[in-house]
Amino acid sequence: MVRFVNNLSWAFHVNGSTLSGALDVVVIEHEDGTLHGTPFHVIFGKFKVLKSRAKTVEIRVNGRLTDVQMKLNDQGKAYFEDLASNETQGEKRASAKNLWAKESFHDANVHRAKTSAKVMPVDSKASFDIENEIEKRIELALCRDEFLPSKDPEKVFYENKISFRNFEKNLYEFLSNEQLILKIDGEFHIRETGIPLLYSIISSCDIEDNFERLSAPKAGKYTKPGKTYILDSERLHQLGLRYGANDIEYSVSSMLQGKRTLTCKVYLWPHTSKIIVSDIDGTITKSDFLGIVLPTIGIDWTRPGVVDLYRTLSEKGYKIVYLSSRAIGQVKSTRKLLASIKQNHQLLPEGPVIVSPDAVFTSLVREIIKHAPHIFKINALKQIRELYPTDTQPFYAGFGNKETDSMAYRQSMIPIENIFIFNDNGIVSPDKGVSVRWFQEVSHYISAA
Repeated sequence: MVRFVNNLSWAFHVNGSTLSGALDVVVIEHEDGTLHGTPFHVIFGKFKVLKSRAKTVEIRVNGRLTDVQMKLNDQGKAYFEDLASNETQGEKRASAKNLWAKESFHDANVHRAKTSAKVMPVDSKASFDIENEIEKRIELALCRDEFLPSKDPEKVFYENKISFRNFEKNLYEFLSNEQLILKIDGEFHIRETGIPLLYSIISSCDIEDNFERLSAPKAGKYTKPGKTYILDSERLHQLGLRYGANDIEYSVSSMLQGKRTLTCKVYLWPHTSKIIVSDIDGTITKSDFLGIVLPTIGIDWTRPGVVDLYRTLSEKGYKIVYLSSRAIGQVKSTRKLLASIKQNHQLLPEGPVIVSPDAVFTSLVREIIKHAPHIFKINALKQIRELYPTDTQPFYAGFGNKETDSMAYRQSMIPIENIFIFNDNGIVSPDKGVSVRWFQEVSHYISAA
C-alpha cells in the first residue's frame, strides 16, 4: 500500500517527498522587547536527505552558527523539540495534528500526503488492516461509456469492477484510461473528478499513525519531547536577528550525501510596522497559469508598472508581504521569479515570500479544483496579525486579481477601500468602485505609513 501511494504521487509528477523548501519567517518585536514569529516551515525532500529520521538540522543566521537546532521527521519535515512537554505519545500525536491544522494554512478538506510508513517496522496484521481500510472506501471500474447512460449504473459498475491489486500493478495504464469510474465513500466519480479525490483519500489515511497504533506495545505509556514549528521569544533572541531581512540556512549532513542546505529569510520588524499584502500569480504576473510557466522559459509576463508602485509604497514606509497559494516545493522558484522582475532598471522591494507549506498536489487541488485559495491566505494573514499586540491592525492594503483575494483581505480586516483587485482593464476598488489605470495611479490612494 505504501508503494501504491508513492507510485500514485509519481503519476502526478508531484511527489512531495522529492521537493524541498523553506518558508520565509516574520518576527515582530513588541514594545517590551519580546519577539513573536510565524512558524518555521522547512522540508528536506527525501532525495536531498536519505534516512532523514532523527537527523539534526543546524541553523545559521547571517552566516553565524546558532545554538538553536531542529530535527527531521520521516518525511524530511523539520521541527523544534519542545523539551518542556511531557505529553504521552498519544496526546502528542493529537496535539501535533491540532497544531498543524492551525499552523500549516491547511484546508481541512484537502489532506497532505503522508508517505513515511515504511520507516516503521510493522507486522502483517497492521499492513492488512490499513489496506483493508482503504479498499473499503475506494472501488474502481472501467465502464464510462456504459455507465453514464445506464439506467442501472451500479450494476454496470460492479460488472466491470477491477481489483485494487490489479489497479496497483497497472497504475499508469488505469489512471490514463478515460473509461475509469471511481466509487469513493459510496459516491461515483468520473476520472477527471475522481483521481484528485482518490489521491486525497489515500494521502489522508494517517498511515504512520495507524502503523504506530497497531504495532505499539499495549501496556505502559512513554513520553517524548513535543514537536513545534514556532520558537518562543527566548529562542528567537538566540538567533541574533537584526532589523530587516536576515539570511537563514538550514543544514543537514550525512556521510553518504554530505551537506545539504536550504535557505530563506527571517524578517524582524517593530510592532509599529504597517503591511501591504500582494498576491503574485495574476497580480504581479499577468495571469495565474502563464505567470508560473512563461518565466521558466525566459518570457516576461509581469504587469507593467508593478515595480514602480511597490517601490513607492516601500519608500512610504510600508512592508511588502508577497502571498501565494503555491506550494512549499515551489518557494525557491517563486523567490527567483520575484527577484528577476526588473522594470525601468528597478527591482521589486524585498519582502517575505509566504506560500503554502503543503505539497504541490494539495495546493493545486485547493487553488484550481476547489477554488479555495483564500482558505490558506486567511490563515496565513491571521498568523501574521496575531504576532502584533492585541487590538493592532497591521494590514493597510491588499492587491489581488480574484474575488477570493478580496475575501481573504476583508476577512483579515484590511479596509475595503484599500483592497485593489486587478482585471484585464485596470484596478477596481470594490468599495468605491474606483477604476484607475493599472499601477501608475494607485499610490495616490495610499498615504504614507
